[in-house]
Order: sequence, then structure tokens, then C-alpha cells
Amino acid sequence: MIGQGRWRGFLFLAGGVGCFLLASFLLWTFSGHFSDDGPTTEAGPSLGVRSREVQAELVAAPLQEEEWVVYVTGAVVRPGVYNLPAGSRVYQLVEKSGGLTDEADAESINLAAKLADGIHVHVPKKGEAKVPVQGFVAQENQKKGSFLDSTSTGLIDINKASKEDLERLPGIGPKTAEAIITYRESHGPFRRVEDLLQVKGIGPKKLEAVRNLITVGSP
Repeated sequence: MIGQGRWRGFLFLAGGVGCFLLASFLLWTFSGHFSDDGPTTEAGPSLGVRSREVQAELVAAPLQEEEWVVYVTGAVVRPGVYNLPAGSRVYQLVEKSGGLTDEADAESINLAAKLADGIHVHVPKKGEAKVPVQGFVAQENQKKGSFLDSTSTGLIDINKASKEDLERLPGIGPKTAEAIITYRESHGPFRRVEDLLQVKGIGPKKLEAVRNLITVGSP
């Protein structure tokens, strides 16, 4: 019995030594195979938090201000096309175009009148005939100091307009105005606005710039 107890104790001791050696071998084998740098990814905010952040960014983003494009001719220092904030008045357009010239008929205009997108503003000179256009007209022909709109008689009839009247249209210079007159004299009156595309110097872009400022009346 004593011999068997010693033999059993020897087996337990041998097994323990074997387990220790196996554990040491495994530890040595896998040592250095795994970095201890920690996790490589970082948890982001939850969906709810991110949604609130996006909403805050949208609220903080400035709203794009609406602009009007206005064409001014006549007795101003720098006639041309200008971008102005929606709701602007005539005096703001005059200031942006350099102010009135010494030849301007200041009494025939209403500087407090409200502008509109795409309007043509003409500042008459002293002694200039008060020809209604889509813009300034003589004060006696104005109603409450307002502008003529696209449905009024302020539209320029390309079948009757003079060279000077045609030059008031955006993008229409002396040569193009003469070409319009020459075309209608050679081919007869324009039947529709789109017929202007047949005139040399007028393309689709220029036609769109003047479309709301002109009309085709009887010859």
C-alpha cells in the first residue's frame, strides 16, 4: 500500500511538472504575436447625438440671401447689369452704378421706388423724351411712384422701336440695334419674339436676357 501511494504521488508530481512546462512553452511561443497598443478603433457618438449635431450645423449655416439682377442705362456714371439684394430701392441701384451724372433729370425719377428682379431701369437725361420703358418713366405717368411691369405698355415693340430704344435693352449695342432694324426692313415685321434669333449678333442667351422686356406688335 505504501509503494502504491508513493507511485501515485510521483505521478501527480510528474503531471504537475509537465503542465508547467507546457504552459511555459505556449507562453514563449505566442509572446510578441499580439500588440498591447489597445483598440485601433474609437467609438463615435451615438446616432441620436450625431443627428442633433447635424441639426445644429444646419441651423448655424447662414441662409443664402436672394439677389435681384437689374439693368440700368441712361444718365448714371456706370450703366450696366448689377446684382442687388432682394427688396432694394432705386437709390441703391443708382449708388452702385456710380450715382447720377450732371445730365440726369433727377426730378423725373423716384429714388424711393422698389426694384424688381430682371427689371430695366432707364435714367433719362434733361430734355430727353419720356419714352416709357421697363424702368423709369416720367413722374406724371407713374402711379404711386411704381415701375412698369412686364404686362404694361412699358415693353419695347421690336417692330416699331427706334435704334435708341433698342439700345436700352441689355446686351444690345448700336450694331445689334441696327441689325434688328435692317432685318425687319428686309424681311418684314417680326411675328414672334423668337424671330430675333435670325438677327446677326443675337443668340439664345441674349434673347433670354431681353425676352421679358420686349413685345411684337403690329407693324
